[in-house]
Amino acid sequence: MHGELVNHAEALKTFRERVFDEGILHDGDTVGTDDETLLRFLRARKFDLAAAKKMLKDCQDWRKTVEGVGIDELYRRIDPFDVRIASLVVALKRSSKCSTPSETRFSNAGRCGSTRYVLV
Repeated sequence: MHGELVNHAEALKTFRERVFDEGILHDGDTVGTDDETLLRFLRARKFDLAAAKKMLKDCQDWRKTVEGVGIDELYRRIDPFDVRIASLVVALKRSSKCSTPSETRFSNAGRCGSTRYVLV
């Protein structure tokens, strides 16, 4: 077990260096530059560095081009007090049995049945 932890730590360090050196990730990127974010990509590809790097690059490319303006711009345009958005969240929550589809980019701020929602 200890060897696996060391290997994962080494993989994370190498992965971080590569994605920054290759310009795939930059300080302040909204996808996240923290260890947990990078570990999600590594875990998703069973610590295959090349596959995790491709996945992160594809993610970054999508985030820059979605809807022709990029995800960050879409988030800037969202009015969290827009009643239409709140109604959509409630409708999605009711239909999803406490598991909102990730495509909606909304999250339940509390437990199942809560009426508090936040944009994520």
